[in-house]
Amino acid sequence: MFVTEATQLTSRLHKIEGFFSAVKRHGLQDSAHVIEGKAEVAYGDAEMTELGRSLAAKVLQQSPRPDGIVAINDAMGIGLMAGLRSAGIRIPQDMSVIGIDNIPLADLVQPPMSSVMPPLADMVNMMVDRLLTRIETPDLTPEEFLFVPKLISRQSVIENEEH
Repeated sequence: MFVTEATQLTSRLHKIEGFFSAVKRHGLQDSAHVIEGKAEVAYGDAEMTELGRSLAAKVLQQSPRPDGIVAINDAMGIGLMAGLRSAGIRIPQDMSVIGIDNIPLADLVQPPMSSVMPPLADMVNMMVDRLLTRIETPDLTPEEFLFVPKLISRQSVIENEEH
């Protein structure tokens, strides 16, 4: 299951596409769903944490109940974990949770949350190089670049030998 804020931004859509690609590779597409919620005010960590907490109820209404959730970002994942714990769900024994971004708080919550970390230094270096090249060559053709993220394994995901 993938939990996200409902605003359709390109980066958000790419993360959802990546989620569906991964579940398809593992033959889990029939049980893969997206749950969305709408942020009330703005897109910030505090707002995403509260949205994650409130979306825990939607997650628990799913049948069958998922055994794992990917949150659009770590702030939402932290809120989701809080909402699930309030409902008596043990993480990771009953449900695994993983976030995206690897913010410092991900390592401070209990249990510490696993996260997918983008290679920010590589991304910044590429953007600066492209900017400098584009200044010298204004008609440079735009390109898309893919960067390989790193999984930061912590205690919010149960080990599973099958997948």
